[in-house]
Amino acid sequence: MRRLGLGLLVGICAWSLAGPAAARPVPPAPDAPVVASLPGGATLVAFDHGADLCFGLRRGGSATCDAPPHGYLDPRVEASGVNGEQVVYGVTTSDATSVEVLAAGASATGPVSGGAYAGRFAGQVQAHRRGLQRSSTDAGAVTVTPTEHCDPAAMKLTGLAGSDVQRIDAVLGDGTRRRLPLHPLPTRFGDPRHAYALVLAPGIAVRALRIAAGGRVRVLPVGQAPGGATCTRQLGNGGAFILGFGASGTHSMSTGPLVARDDGDLLCVGLGAIGAGDCQVPPIDPLARIDTRGSGAQRSLLAVVPPEVAALRLTPSSGPPITVPTTDLPGYTGRYVGLVRVATVVLPAGAKVYDTYELAADGHLLQHVPGPDQRPLAHAPAVLARLPGGVVVAGAERCVQVGADAPTRDRADCRLAFGPIFISPCAARRIVVVARARRLSVRTDRGVIRGQRKGRLSVAVVPRDAALRSPVRLPPAARQCGYTLQT
Repeated sequence: MRRLGLGLLVGICAWSLAGPAAARPVPPAPDAPVVASLPGGATLVAFDHGADLCFGLRRGGSATCDAPPHGYLDPRVEASGVNGEQVVYGVTTSDATSVEVLAAGASATGPVSGGAYAGRFAGQVQAHRRGLQRSSTDAGAVTVTPTEHCDPAAMKLTGLAGSDVQRIDAVLGDGTRRRLPLHPLPTRFGDPRHAYALVLAPGIAVRALRIAAGGRVRVLPVGQAPGGATCTRQLGNGGAFILGFGASGTHSMSTGPLVARDDGDLLCVGLGAIGAGDCQVPPIDPLARIDTRGSGAQRSLLAVVPPEVAALRLTPSSGPPITVPTTDLPGYTGRYVGLVRVATVVLPAGAKVYDTYELAADGHLLQHVPGPDQRPLAHAPAVLARLPGGVVVAGAERCVQVGADAPTRDRADCRLAFGPIFISPCAARRIVVVARARRLSVRTDRGVIRGQRKGRLSVAVVPRDAALRSPVRLPPAARQCGYTLQT
């Protein structure tokens, strides 16, 4: 029953972002039953209106009426300001016992109750209400959201930086740096982070961000292709994605006893100590957190799973399968008690885990999770091209590898070639196009370049001073590099 509140969280977030549904406003009757008292002295009322269920703030002067929720994943949620505090309230079904609300820099959990409501839906729905409170965030974290714009063509980078971040410099495709001003969020947000924005003209790539925080500078690769590159093939704005970077660019490699604590809405679980990457959203069926970390010759597996998982069966690269029982988090008394279980095991020397099976208490299979290690390729990819600067381009099927070393069987070195890939490594000062095609033609401002067929792949190398014109528009690699674009 307690997991229902966690499932409801997704619905609440979606509704609060999208706004309320098209419901009919109705003035609440003076004698409408009060179902909850809200911060700031307001009261939440609920009453019937024909075949609809109505709820709203008595002080607000109106209520919204609509059909009652069909299930705990179908809540009706609204938000309103009451005496300077943001209040979220709504109606859910009676099988939910608590509700959790997330917002930028804030979170709150509260019970649900039917209050004094005794209408036709009594016993089927319950009211919930909660004021938002600040939650802790990683003071060194940075998020990056690149968005390609068309008409006019441009590239926009926006994001949030933790309170410990003093400076962010963007390293552009030509090697120059651009300082990103950090702007504090409005005080009413209750969020200590700073926002930044950078707009770049067409043809300018972003290699990385240099972030100064905690007395040191770390470099976070971005590899964003120039804005306007794909505008000739689409209408409107391009897509956007979000990258989240913690205080450290590497995952914790510590080993030791299990430790756990809450960090706002995140659950932190580590071995010996809590490190960067150890604070994550708690697992929700069927998504589990399974990873490995090592110290010296020792390597351990750590799994954080939903409560119905009683054991894990691991398939190592050598030796028989390993079955590991799960347990409650030892010594943990946080908000997710009873909602997660954990397992940890020291792996045999040199062993990798290619498959993990989640088992119920009676032994039946709940979920098969590949990994956490990836099976190696059957063969190392064939060399497609050798470029200046010692850069080797290799590929096989959907795996493309670019680097100074020989091709490997390690899937971690692969870029997935589901569509044509445009690669511009700085060491080579060349644009390389790789596509799964029998024939490949790339149009540049210096003429058409025909690709060479290598098995199922074709590869074309563009001269350093040539600009691409089709199928995408990219500046010469002599001026912009350090990015990969897949179309």
